[in-house]
Amino acid sequence: MLAARDTDGKLLGAIVNFACHPTHHGGGTGFSAGFPGALAAEMKQRGCPVTLYLNGACGNISAGDPYRGIALEMEQVGQRLAEDAAKVIEGMAFRDSAQLGGTRRTIQLPYRTVTDNEVKGTVPGAQRFIDPKLYDIGMPKLTARIRERGTQPAEVQALFLDDYVFVSIPAEYFVQLGLRIKQGAQPRRALVVSCANGMVGYVPTREAFPRGGYETTFISSSRIGPGAGEMLADCAIELIQQKEQSQ
Repeated sequence: MLAARDTDGKLLGAIVNFACHPTHHGGGTGFSAGFPGALAAEMKQRGCPVTLYLNGACGNISAGDPYRGIALEMEQVGQRLAEDAAKVIEGMAFRDSAQLGGTRRTIQLPYRTVTDNEVKGTVPGAQRFIDPKLYDIGMPKLTARIRERGTQPAEVQALFLDDYVFVSIPAEYFVQLGLRIKQGAQPRRALVVSCANGMVGYVPTREAFPRGGYETTFISSSRIGPGAGEMLADCAIELIQQKEQSQ
């Protein structure tokens, strides 16, 4: 978390970084701010006028547990997050100044090597949760895009605040990859922000592709190939290490 207050000690606002997919209304037709909206509302009641939610590496984690039939409501998740966030703010040591910095790099990610079975959604482990016709309609345009472009540009950004660093990843990034960045950033404390500065779709771990599943089923939102997630992590870690060496 990051919070700011004025010279009189009044809380101005907070940033909450947490890795969890807001998917409470998946498949519905309504618009909702999900648990981030419930979090902001609860924080406001607790005296924090503005709360900005930055999602972590949330590509393969949500508030529900389908194996045990558990599905938490967005109000429950928002309230639990607010309770913990309030405790964090209470224990914060506020500073009068901070050392800031930033850097970024754009890298080229590989696309999938597309087979006929992937286009048709018939590979082992494929999960098409909606009408297959909706998948099939976009396939010609998607495969043409992959052939024409060859690679997918993606920007990785690191914003430094004293011993912390916010790392932006333009993807629905898998949890394991976010943890890899956190570990590689030490002694700095990395806060991974997914779906930031663009969107290349789902970026799973290399090991996730052979297993299959929704996130690896070929579609416009899952067009990036194995190894891309590790490339993004390595780029982020390198940017952080270069900052360390320059000090």
